[in-house]
Amino acid sequence: MFEPLIRLSSFLTKEIAEVVRQPRLILSLILGPFLVLLLFGVGYSGDRPLLRTAMVLPESGSEIDPDVLRQLVGTNFTLVEEPLAEEQALDMLRNNALDVVQVLPSDIRQRVLAGEQPSIRFYSNSINPLDEQWIQYLAYAEVNEINKAILLQSTGETQAEARAARDEIAATREQLLALESGLAQSDPQELQASVRRLRDTTGLLLASPFLLRDDAEAADLRAELQQLQSDLTTIDESISNGDLDQQQQRIVATRQRLDTVDEQLALFADLPPQAIVSPLQPAYENLRGAPYDLMTFYIPAVLALLVQHIAVALGSLSIVRERLLGTMEYFRVAPVSMFQMVVGKYLAYTLFVAVIAGVLLALMQVLNIPFAGSPGCLPGYCFCSRWPRSVWAFGSRCSRHQRARRSSSLCWCCGCRSFLAASSCP
Repeated sequence: MFEPLIRLSSFLTKEIAEVVRQPRLILSLILGPFLVLLLFGVGYSGDRPLLRTAMVLPESGSEIDPDVLRQLVGTNFTLVEEPLAEEQALDMLRNNALDVVQVLPSDIRQRVLAGEQPSIRFYSNSINPLDEQWIQYLAYAEVNEINKAILLQSTGETQAEARAARDEIAATREQLLALESGLAQSDPQELQASVRRLRDTTGLLLASPFLLRDDAEAADLRAELQQLQSDLTTIDESISNGDLDQQQQRIVATRQRLDTVDEQLALFADLPPQAIVSPLQPAYENLRGAPYDLMTFYIPAVLALLVQHIAVALGSLSIVRERLLGTMEYFRVAPVSMFQMVVGKYLAYTLFVAVIAGVLLALMQVLNIPFAGSPGCLPGYCFCSRWPRSVWAFGSRCSRHQRARRSSSLCWCCGCRSFLAASSCP
């Protein structure tokens, strides 16, 4: 009755004895992966690179304030110099004195009004694909910020024109109201001058990029201004021809339209430019309170990786050793089954790796290394994963068909490396 358990426990005690009498092997299996991960961690930098950049302004000057440009460029890049010529900057880039060169376009406003989209050219000389991705991403973010700065500047100018138009509307409305009431003190010449000033001001508003948008509010205001310009032109011609008395209905309609336009301009002029250009702002909240730092986040995975690596290495090398020493021939004639041998090995290395995991956890506590979560979940992650079982079986099966120690070790290494590659996948 107890014979199967005795035979199974014999393999368990045999494997434990094999491991205990080889402390250097255990030390190498622990320190080897640890040193590899340590060297990788020392050489790895998760921060974005500090990219030295130079900004080349157009010869005609930039339409954006240079101080604003320096602030925007310095947000993502390290602005080190401002060469006067593009070729000079490119020569510095070829000589590795710079990482990025930015060439700003000229006549931005005129080209935009003509339907073009000027480009800020970014030049780099990097062979590192990660640096290349960072340059493209930071360039995209910088161009968005420059576009936002241009829109803020244009919106501020348009709001100033809208305030000036409101002043002209107030003056013209008073004179039109006097004409509408039949007051004799209304001066036609003064009215004509006010009408012409208001018409010129509304013409500037119509040419504003803000009113060239395709939304409903801009379209309504643009239509009102166009109709207002038409009414003002008719009143101007009537004053010149001396038949202003025949335009009473036009005067009443124009005054009412002035009230409508004044209300819309007041709403636009009182808004903050930031709310017009960027109506939406992100608001982020982490329900957990705050994320873990990188070390706290990766410590459980690294510990599980080390434990799994040791389990795979010990199990695979055990089969290789027994194959080379000829122990497998004794097992074939002994009253034991392959199932008992495999289960015994699994139990032995499960127990041994659990001890190693406990030692590593205790060492982490001594070194004050943060470990988020319950340490009790670590064995389940290590031993319930399909990768240790699959790769251990792969290494064992391959090593059974090898006759030389070198080829057996090679098969074991292939199995371990495939396991490590699979374990590093997200």
